[in-house]
Amino acid sequence: NIKRFPDLEIWNDLMILRVDASLSFINIQFFKDYIDSAIKKSDKNIKAIILDAGPISFLDATAANGLKDIVTTLKKRNINFLLCDMIGPVRDTVHQSGLIKIIHEENVFFNLTEALRYATTNNQGRYKEYALQSNIKR
Repeated sequence: NIKRFPDLEIWNDLMILRVDASLSFINIQFFKDYIDSAIKKSDKNIKAIILDAGPISFLDATAANGLKDIVTTLKKRNINFLLCDMIGPVRDTVHQSGLIKIIHEENVFFNLTEALRYATTNNQGRYKEYALQSNIKR
């Protein structure tokens, strides 16, 4: 939050988003609109968006479909969507809903540090197995 912490490091080609709530049918449209608006305000320099999913304790089917829409739209704009720090039940929904097939495993990270490293250097990091762990049988 650059309004709260003005001394944060800022990248012109990277956006880091954090949702401090569950993602569901209630707020997914707001999230989609926010991303679209933020990209338009950025002078179209964004190359990657990282969603820090740590605070997201629940992801319903509508939100999973909304994220599919977001990722598909971003791909058309040549913007990479990275997802990090998911808790187990959210990872399960990402797998069960098929969202993982659209995001792709290489764009899922254990934590924000690894996602940021990948966005800036293409280094995948060491904890991919943990980032992708799910109790959903594939």
